[in-house]
Amino acid sequence: MKNPSIYVNWVLIYKATPNDKIYEAVKNNPDFIDNFVLRFSEKGVEAYEKK
Repeated sequence: MKNPSIYVNWVLIYKATPNDKIYEAVKNNPDFIDNFVLRFSEKGVEAYEKK
């Protein structure tokens, strides 16, 4: 979870749920912020693709 860009090409987040562990792990993560771009967002679901 500290360096998701090493392990995955996509990250899916469901912000509408109060305890989404993935969102909590990446929301302020510099690796995530620098290496992923939002590709889809609808009804609280977001899909990020690795750059």
